[in-house]
Amino acid sequence: RRTTLEEYSKPDPSWEVLLSLDELGRAEGVTWVWRGYALLDDGSGNPTRAMVQLSRGGADAFVAREFDLETKAFITPRNGGFELPEAKSVVCYRSRDVLLVSTDFGPASMTLAGYPRTVRAWHRGTSLSSSELIYAGEMTDQIVYSFAVHERGGQSYEVILRGISFYEEERHISIDG
Repeated sequence: RRTTLEEYSKPDPSWEVLLSLDELGRAEGVTWVWRGYALLDDGSGNPTRAMVQLSRGGADAFVAREFDLETKAFITPRNGGFELPEAKSVVCYRSRDVLLVSTDFGPASMTLAGYPRTVRAWHRGTSLSSSELIYAGEMTDQIVYSFAVHERGGQSYEVILRGISFYEEERHISIDG
């Protein structure tokens, strides 16, 4: 759901429902639990899409589907949308047409702890399996993932986080890609 800042400041704000998990669950026959989202924010202050993350019954693994915030509907892969299969994953938008994805890509793509070990760039309209390898951690790492930040003034940052252990991490920061 969403509302304006002005409306939010009221004692009883009016909300616009974007997605009802109850309705989606009834339609698909799945008990979906909200896991989170990755917002497409190009720095304009007017996000139009999000990768909505849903888990079956609250499991650690989740599916991620591209959602249009204007039409309030999922964008299917057949219609050019991104859809990440169920796995322990981390996903964010690098740009409107590229996702940074850390997920289960098959043998040796997950750490011994069971979390993603690689970061890949997935281009719209291509298969997930053809994603370009950006970074690979070690099998003994806890997790490896990336995120992008697009500031209102046009500055962009991309961060790759390598969780070496529960207490130790390494970050690689790229400015403007």
